[in-house]
Amino acid sequence: MRSKCLVIFLLPLVTGFNIKLLCQIDTDKPNLNLEFDGEEENVVTELERITFGITDDQIKECLRIYLGERPLDVFFRSPTPWDDLYRRKRWKQVEKSLVAKRGKVVRIITQPVKFSRRILENKTPKKANVSILLTDTAEVGLSSAWIDIKKLSMRQNITYDIEIETLGTFSKFSFMSIWGQSGESTQAVRIGSTEYLQVLLSAAQTAQAQLMATQGVMNIEVDIQIYR
Repeated sequence: MRSKCLVIFLLPLVTGFNIKLLCQIDTDKPNLNLEFDGEEENVVTELERITFGITDDQIKECLRIYLGERPLDVFFRSPTPWDDLYRRKRWKQVEKSLVAKRGKVVRIITQPVKFSRRILENKTPKKANVSILLTDTAEVGLSSAWIDIKKLSMRQNITYDIEIETLGTFSKFSFMSIWGQSGESTQAVRIGSTEYLQVLLSAAQTAQAQLMATQGVMNIEVDIQIYR
């Protein structure tokens, strides 16, 4: 029996990575493969210096210990006085680097859900097999939520890819989450049997066939590590 799956991403820190969820969900053989990759580097902003707790006094004191003399000024990026030292000397500006480190399934909740119902009837005067094909449309949803948002300036968004196997084929869709904002996307998939089922009924007998599926909600958390 196939499942209707809603996947919620909880990101403790925001960045611009590709996150792929390869999701083959079956009540008998659940299979989840979470992949994430990417790294982003960009110049540290003044707001991020406050977030990271990097002050001019801290840097000056470190330089005093390392060089034996405390400088009057420190500069993290362009522009600077004296015709922009970073540009003129071709120095690399101070950057931060964010890397996706790990992902885990925090919680999975499942419950049975009723879908389409069909009435079967044997209109013949003797026992007979009645054919039925039970299919329906289910909605797969993917959403992202943000927790512990840091004051960071990111240039990229996060792209989510989901792949679900239904009726022997793979359904794929993706959506992009805007930095600092929750997002969601849904897509309809076909569920049910791929072949006609044969039900033996007595003469003038009727029966009811009910398509059942498992609705699942998975919470997945991705941890991001910062280097500076």
